[in-house]
Amino acid sequence: MLAKPLVGILALQGDFLSHCTMLKTLGVAVTLVKEPYQLQSINGLIIPGGESTAIIKQILQNTNWQLGFARIKEIQMPIFGTCAGLILLSKIVEPAQFSLGWLDISVLRNGYGRQINSHVIYADFILANQIHHIAMPLIRAPRIIKIGPQVTSLINKDNEIYLVEQENLLAATFHPEITEQTYIHQYFLQKIKSFILIRDGKM
Repeated sequence: MLAKPLVGILALQGDFLSHCTMLKTLGVAVTLVKEPYQLQSINGLIIPGGESTAIIKQILQNTNWQLGFARIKEIQMPIFGTCAGLILLSKIVEPAQFSLGWLDISVLRNGYGRQINSHVIYADFILANQIHHIAMPLIRAPRIIKIGPQVTSLINKDNEIYLVEQENLLAATFHPEITEQTYIHQYFLQKIKSFILIRDGKM
C-alpha cells in the first residue's frame, strides 16, 4: 500500500497559505515548514511566491536550512517552486541574486512588469492525457528567458514559457494556488507518489 504523502510548504514568507488550502481540497496531508528539521519528514516541498530576497536571506542566515536543502537535493525529493520559488531554484537570475541553481533555466525577475502590470493569461495543460484550459495569474512574475537541454517546457504560449520540469523539479512563473483549478498541484502530487514508490523499492 502506498504511503500517504506529506507535502511541506516552505512558510518563511509569501503566499504559503493558498497552497495549503488547495492541497487540503485534494485531501493531501500538509505541513507548514518553518524550521529546517521539518524537511526531514516530508515527501515533497513547495516553495511559494513572495519576496525571493526575503526567503533567500533567511536561508543564508541559518546553516541548518542550507544543510536541509542539501539533503533534499541529494535524495531528489520533488520540489515545486512558484514565482519566487522558481527564482530560488533557477541557475541564472537577472538582476543577479543568490539562488540554489538546481534548475537549468535563466530568469528575469519582474519580467512581466511590476504589481500594477499583474494580469491573467490562459493556456492549455495536459494532465492524465486530457487537455485542460487553465488560468495563469502573473503577479510580479519572473520571465523564463532560456532553458537548458534537460529542462522540459510544460506550458508555453506565444513564445513564452510558463511551466517547466527538470527531473524532480517543477517550477511555474505564475500562481496556480490562487485559482480554483488544481491541475498543476495534481501533477506535482504524481511526482511525489513516484518518488515514494522509487524510495520504497516498489517501482
